Amino acid sequence: MKKIYMVLTFSISLVLIAASGGVGEEQNKDRSGSPDGDNVCSQCHSSGSFSPEINLSITNEEGTAVTSYIPGETYLLEYAVAGTSGNPLEFGFQSTALSDGNANSGTFSNPGSQAQLETVSNTNVTARSVVEHSSPSSSGTWLVEWIAPSAFNGNVTFYYSGVAANGNGVASGDGYIGGSTVITPDFDSSISDQSIISDLELRGSDSGVVIYGSDNALMERVEVYSVSGRLISKDVNAKLPLLLDNSNLVSGINIIVCTSGEITRTFKMFN
Repeated sequence: MKKIYMVLTFSISLVLIAASGGVGEEQNKDRSGSPDGDNVCSQCHSSGSFSPEINLSITNEEGTAVTSYIPGETYLLEYAVAGTSGNPLEFGFQSTALSDGNANSGTFSNPGSQAQLETVSNTNVTARSVVEHSSPSSSGTWLVEWIAPSAFNGNVTFYYSGVAANGNGVASGDGYIGGSTVITPDFDSSISDQSIISDLELRGSDSGVVIYGSDNALMERVEVYSVSGRLISKDVNAKLPLLLDNSNLVSGINIIVCTSGEITRTFKMFN
């Protein structure tokens, strides 16, 4: 499988950075700045003279900028943290990747030096996957792989939160910053990289769109997305011909993704 590498570079760090193994491990908290997570690191790590900055770039293995994902592909995330003022001695971070519905999206794997994977659960969050520092870093860089969802899952948002710290063993005198980055489904690239289900045909009707193919053939999955990547509807083990009525479509352009086993074909239809 071709690998595309995502490089995230941002100048940050995180909660419990003083003598901490990471907030997920120590407190069982999601402090990444996600919409339903816990309070971010500035609750404790503040009032310092540091002003961390966050820089994010996403590139593929050829070095081309990437702003979208292909299902099942593996990306490399590089987190780089630095202060823009003062003289911070230590850095840390926490990050999570969520779908539009705030569910885990994709899978973090293979954390590099001083990085670790954790699952946090508390009042607001159940089994939230995060990647974070395993110990404060003097270099402020961490690597981790992220495997994109196995199927199109709408937009994916990376939330991240962190601190530049003075290393005095307590939370005071540090600097906090957070942010987020959105990547969208790469429909066109996924089409060129996959086999085509050759006998499928879509036809418009007054009731919606009909998918034709071999009579009584089963489609493992039929998904409808808006052009922004939002999942509109999903049919599982659908028998052909299949009617996608107007209630399962949006007004305008619809992206219809048909999957059978490892074979996928994508259509753009105007409704």
